[in-house]
Amino acid sequence: MTNSARSRPRQCGNSAAPVFIVSSGNSGARVLEDAFSHCPDVTTHHEYMVNIIQPMAVRYWMHLTDRSEALKVLGATYGAAIKYAETPIWIDASSKASWVINLLTELFPNARVIHLVRDGREVVSSCFHNLGAECYDDRSMTALAKYAEGNRTHSGLTPPPPEEKYWWPIPGGHHPDAAAFKSWDHFERIAFHWTEINRTIIRSLDNIPDSKHTRVHLEDLVSQPASLQSLFDFMELGPADQAFEILRDTINANQPQSNLLTDKEQVKFDAIAGPMMIQFGYQEERKHLVNY
Repeated sequence: MTNSARSRPRQCGNSAAPVFIVSSGNSGARVLEDAFSHCPDVTTHHEYMVNIIQPMAVRYWMHLTDRSEALKVLGATYGAAIKYAETPIWIDASSKASWVINLLTELFPNARVIHLVRDGREVVSSCFHNLGAECYDDRSMTALAKYAEGNRTHSGLTPPPPEEKYWWPIPGGHHPDAAAFKSWDHFERIAFHWTEINRTIIRSLDNIPDSKHTRVHLEDLVSQPASLQSLFDFMELGPADQAFEILRDTINANQPQSNLLTDKEQVKFDAIAGPMMIQFGYQEERKHLVNY
């Protein structure tokens, strides 16, 4: 989905400054993208070219494609869009980019990265209840696992189609969760995803200059105008007053769901995601913010 705010057309061929909003998904990226889309001189996207980026990014993380091929795909999609953007800033709010941050910052040295974090209990509950078979269902994961095994044994299996449901990372090889993942149920696989994608983002951002990346919590953005203003300062976008109103209106337009984790789910979640929750400072009671 694309939503653009263009006030100063650029000459074709002059590359914009790219910004990638990375997250676990279901973390408020769409809401933040909408807020940015009302800013002058900004072109925004939500999950740009997802049917290309997501399969490639997952294959890259799972070591099913090499670095050169991944760079080629990123250059032909993101690279072309950024080169021909009509505004000084080009944004993609996409969890799919989370797996290839190192490649994106290599391709685009002027890129900035925003790590958007949301309470893992909210994210996992939202994905589990709202996405259903679109996220880590048994059938799709079996298909991806068979393709991955065939890729490693050179059996020439046809990859799954580029639908979102087929392309969620499965740990393999020497990954510490590889063995456990095989016995995890649907809910546990989603909890793994929230943990692993944030772990991957953190590791990737450790390798780029501090001035090029920032982390923000959704809970702060929607409750503290100063937090959103700080993000706008990072983006060199000026006052964030209008954007904060957009965020607040979006929150108020949605009715919170009551999908609190059951006691059994909480135990499963803590076993997988507990350390990451502590790292992000989510020890307090969960508070509903947005209906995703």
